Amino acid sequence: MTSTPLVRGAQVIGQSSFLFSLQSIDTKITALVKRWMPIKLLFLFGLLVLVSCDPVQNKLDSTAAEIESAENNLAEMSEEDWTKLEISMDELEQDLEANRDDYSEEQIKEAGKIQGRYTALVMKKGFNDLKESVEDFGNQMEGFIEGINSDTIN
Repeated sequence: MTSTPLVRGAQVIGQSSFLFSLQSIDTKITALVKRWMPIKLLFLFGLLVLVSCDPVQNKLDSTAAEIESAENNLAEMSEEDWTKLEISMDELEQDLEANRDDYSEEQIKEAGKIQGRYTALVMKKGFNDLKESVEDFGNQMEGFIEGINSDTIN
């Protein structure tokens, strides 16, 4: 097999030596990528860990998730569920008071929004409990009146 020379500028390079130089460059690039890729991945992983390990944001996110769950399952919530939610809200409030400097303005607003959603839930629960109490009282009064009427008629 004869090689036809390539002309590049004033220099003549044989085709086989040109391919050898491309393979050499490719090998060097591959070695460089292999060497730097773990460092880049480590850097990206470290950055991800730093961003995701914000304890303030984690507390806000978990409390918001609990509130959302309560909003979606209000009728099915037990007293134990309400107690757990109340404890979470107390912990958030105490953490906000004790570590206010660790919270950004946006996180403080988010905490306020969570507290507002919790207050709305408590009010909704109170109205539902009041409604049930009035219905129970109405049923009791109806039975009471029937009892009086049956005793006075006989």
